[in-house]
Amino acid sequence: MAVISTKTLMSAHPQSPPIGPLDLNINIGELMVIVGPNGAGKSTLLKTLAGLLPPHSGDVKRFVQTTYLSQSNQIHWPLPVWEVLQLSGMDLETAQFAAMITNLGIDHILDKYTNEISYGQLARVRLCRSLISPGLVHFLDEPFAALDPPDRSEIFSSLRKLCDQGHTIVMTSHDLELCYMFANNFLGVNRDNALKASPKMDADFLSWVFHQRVQVHKVQDQIMLKWEQRG
Repeated sequence: MAVISTKTLMSAHPQSPPIGPLDLNINIGELMVIVGPNGAGKSTLLKTLAGLLPPHSGDVKRFVQTTYLSQSNQIHWPLPVWEVLQLSGMDLETAQFAAMITNLGIDHILDKYTNEISYGQLARVRLCRSLISPGLVHFLDEPFAALDPPDRSEIFSSLRKLCDQGHTIVMTSHDLELCYMFANNFLGVNRDNALKASPKMDADFLSWVFHQRVQVHKVQDQIMLKWEQRG
């Protein structure tokens, strides 16, 4: 069942050319990753899908409640971690909450204040608050940017499990190898202001997105990317 639907959607930052068009249905249980070079418009597209920016043209429909997590990793006043999570509106006594804080590795810092924890721990807290907020579709803008590489794989796996339980995640990311391992749909944005949806992230898709030829080497469930030098 579609939870997000677009029709000839064009997204645009006020000072940038429009991106699109996009005709797409995003279904329950999908983990869709938006990939592309820096400055191509990934965050603008994500905000348009989430309803934070109006479409330049076309239409986007959201059929369920959604949440949005920005790239900013700031909380502007010190609060205990448990109080930050309580702002989501979720009952913190549930088994679901206990499982989430354990999966995200923040169960031991609930009583600490946000100005006492590391930047990476704060990123986990913000991600947790977004994921436990009411809503079945979660829009995440570069949620792993502040995390160490080993932690990114662990949390990406947690997101995959959440989608297997009936949630939907649409996120931007530069971690192409992890995207390959855990995502099941991909949306590419290139510097021609064009969009391309694909159920797999292969060499043709990546070459189209980044305007650079690449070899994709599969090793079990992982990939290694070898980019050809630009002429």
